[in-house]
Amino acid sequence: MEQPAVTGLAGVVLITDRLAAQRRLFGELLGLPTAWATEDAHVFRVGAASIGFFEPSHHPEAVPRLGGACHGISHLEFTVSPRARSAVERLLTPHSVGDAMFEDADGNLFHLVER
Repeated sequence: MEQPAVTGLAGVVLITDRLAAQRRLFGELLGLPTAWATEDAHVFRVGAASIGFFEPSHHPEAVPRLGGACHGISHLEFTVSPRARSAVERLLTPHSVGDAMFEDADGNLFHLVER
């Protein structure tokens, strides 16, 4: 059986207006390690995947997609092998919204991460 082009979920990014509280919950209480952080964003490692929290100022294009909400899912990150990435991107061309981002039938954003 041929291996699927998409091999896993690399991460999820959520928009939050409570970044300090998210840092306390996921970093201090749950003890998740930081992958990277800025003043208005924080990404934690969860095994081989990640969960990120972005304030609206860090990812302003996400807010209109959330209907103006200050929290919710910004986008998903799917893993693909480096060998399969170009072919998958060609298949997804009709769903491209620019800058290597794609959208599903409901307008949810996702992009590909090589692993």
